[in-house]
Amino acid sequence: MAMQPLRAGGVLNLEQSDLARRLRDDGMALAAGRDFWVIPPVDTLFLQRKIGGMFLLATRLRAQVDMDAVLRAIPPD
Repeated sequence: MAMQPLRAGGVLNLEQSDLARRLRDDGMALAAGRDFWVIPPVDTLFLQRKIGGMFLLATRLRAQVDMDAVLRAIPPD
């Protein structure tokens, strides 16, 4: 679900996106249905917080992001 904007390509209009709400709702349902859960590694938590914060900031700014251009800007290995 989180990778949907990358797979879709084109311009991602964060003003109209409900991705954050869907991720939150599905995460809460997943957490409520488990008897136990393991805390992810610290590096994973830091990365998730950074990416989540950038997404929420872009949503608040009503950003429109050209996902194709973002992917083209990543240098190949």
